Amino acid sequence: SCYVGYSPGDEIKQGNIRPGSMIDMEGAIWFSDIRKYSTHSQNTEAVELATKLNAYYDIVVNVIYAHDGEILKFIGDAILAIFPISDAINREQVCQNAAAAAVAANKALAESPLDFEHGVGLHVGRFKYGNIGNLRRMDFTAIGNEVNIASRIESQCSQYKLPLLMSETFVKTGNIPSQCFAKTALKGISGEFPLYVPNLRDM
Repeated sequence: SCYVGYSPGDEIKQGNIRPGSMIDMEGAIWFSDIRKYSTHSQNTEAVELATKLNAYYDIVVNVIYAHDGEILKFIGDAILAIFPISDAINREQVCQNAAAAAVAANKALAESPLDFEHGVGLHVGRFKYGNIGNLRRMDFTAIGNEVNIASRIESQCSQYKLPLLMSETFVKTGNIPSQCFAKTALKGISGEFPLYVPNLRDM
């Protein structure tokens, strides 16, 4: 569970270990990334960088789990996490949890001694959740267009130098106090895509 996450760990222990074995799931999708990480890597000795990166994860991972999220993977300095929608937690509450997690993580990071800034992209939708790979090496992850959209939204955080951007679908589903910040093209997504920032005073 520590290495692959609690839900993937449960699936693996139940024998869900065949490549291509996927579950259809709906949830909020979190994608975050440390800004200018390559610069940090060039200017920081490897052991010190690892210490700082672990301190960063200690902040963000704990916040995500405290808001009922699930870390699926670390991709270098990036985090892919999901907040599953279920009978126990409805769609509005799940999105509110994910937004609250992003705001809390940003606040904790700003108050920490770390000189890291990051961006968080939030979206909600259906995706496939399960095994990708082969029997020699598999990854338990989430895939699909909605996951790609969350990643593309996060990439705009660096463009606009903002710590959090959300999709219109996400803010409407969660009734999140927010305002439309920009309408922009996202790589691989047709048309202009509205991006929202939270009204922090109302959250």
